[in-house]
Amino acid sequence: MGMDFELYPSAIADLETKGLALKNRAQSLKDKLDTIKNQFMSEIASAVDENGKKMFSNAEAREIELAKRLQEDGKYQSLLNQLSDIENERAENEIALDKIKAEFSVERYKLRLRTAEQIEQAS
Repeated sequence: MGMDFELYPSAIADLETKGLALKNRAQSLKDKLDTIKNQFMSEIASAVDENGKKMFSNAEAREIELAKRLQEDGKYQSLLNQLSDIENERAENEIALDKIKAEFSVERYKLRLRTAEQIEQAS
């Protein structure tokens, strides 16, 4: 059996609020990750050797260098791990939200049945 019928709307709202906060935190981390990535991309694109020749002349070389730098960057990796944790928490929150909404639907249905039975018995 679930919680008291009157508590469902508040519980649903709490989970939706938590989901929104997690979404905003995830977006903030994504923005920080993008900033780091864009900084590296800019450095890689403008990198030249001692002769003034581009060090990473083709897209594949630039992508490999970017992956290497991102892998070696502690702050980037830390933010990536935080994002992963938040995405997991968001998924768990979404499951809890779906569950409580389903329970609320069942409780509403039971209430309708009881009400219909009471009306039928009264007539």
